[in-house]
Amino acid sequence: MPTEEKTKNKGEWSEFYTFAYLLRFGFLQAADKDLNPIDNIRYPLVKITREEIANKPVDYYPGENISIRRNGVEIASIPLEVFEKAVPEIFKSIKSGDKNNPPGRELMEKCLCKKVSASNSEKKDLFIQAHDPRTGQEPQMGFSIKSYVGGPPTLFNAEKDQTNFVYDVTGCTDKIMTAVNGINDKQKKIIKRMARLTDAGCSLTYEKMASTSFYDNLIMIESRLPEILGEMIRISFLRNILNVSELVTVMENEDPLGIGRKGFYTQKIRNFLKDVALGMTPKKKWNGEEDANGGYVAVKNDGSVVCYFVYDRVGFMDYLMAHTRLERPSTTRHEYAMIWKTIDGEYKMKLNLQVRFTD
Repeated sequence: MPTEEKTKNKGEWSEFYTFAYLLRFGFLQAADKDLNPIDNIRYPLVKITREEIANKPVDYYPGENISIRRNGVEIASIPLEVFEKAVPEIFKSIKSGDKNNPPGRELMEKCLCKKVSASNSEKKDLFIQAHDPRTGQEPQMGFSIKSYVGGPPTLFNAEKDQTNFVYDVTGCTDKIMTAVNGINDKQKKIIKRMARLTDAGCSLTYEKMASTSFYDNLIMIESRLPEILGEMIRISFLRNILNVSELVTVMENEDPLGIGRKGFYTQKIRNFLKDVALGMTPKKKWNGEEDANGGYVAVKNDGSVVCYFVYDRVGFMDYLMAHTRLERPSTTRHEYAMIWKTIDGEYKMKLNLQVRFTD
């Protein structure tokens, strides 16, 4: 049996499920902006490559028999019917929450796989070579995988001060600070703290990002993106608006940075969502290139698998804009939504950024 740790979560098992599913069907299915398959756009698979040991890639070729090769030499072959039987069983185990996933581990052994998922530091979860009927090209590219099994996944995870934004709290006093910080309702703590600030006549003004590494990565996308995100987060917390598309509409209408050009905020946020989906993280230094340079694969809650290929950036960004929302992670864990007073007598507050997909 595979020697990897005994249990994995739904997202990690979904990576191996995607690998098995694609070999079972032999193509990548394109999707529209609502994650629905586009029937007339499919990318036939040439091969899938896994590299569990550095510099020792293993290639998997679809067909009536799945051919497993290392350095061009076949080392194993598995009849397609094995995948036809295993794929629905693996998905059933994922849906049930079985972290051991016996059918998945059985197929892993047959496929000579020891790892369920890729390194958490990588955006690319699978290397796929597919045929593009429109161009005739067959490049091998890295794809990121997101699973909707059991609920919408996160697009961008909070990481304490790595994803905190710092604001000046104008009009604040020690009394207001104490009152705001004293609100600790489990369900609506943040909403009530923001309401208390507003009722007291206080306002938030974006000052800076807590993380210089995240700041440096953002300005690779757009020099004013830290300010743009700072305004979007501020509006979200103060007005309790979560949907990214709605927040962008507010910014387009109110133009908080005084840009004076329609579509500016929309395009910058679209680029941000695309880049975090395909490569950029807050901590790791980013050079502006996409790690998952092939595109994005989604495992839907019904077990079907669809993709956004690198050639359809517009459709992919439409999908991200229409189906993402800001989320409120733990204030204790990520240390935000509390007012503090500096030695200079100024009042500050941190707000956090986390993005999750919607249903």
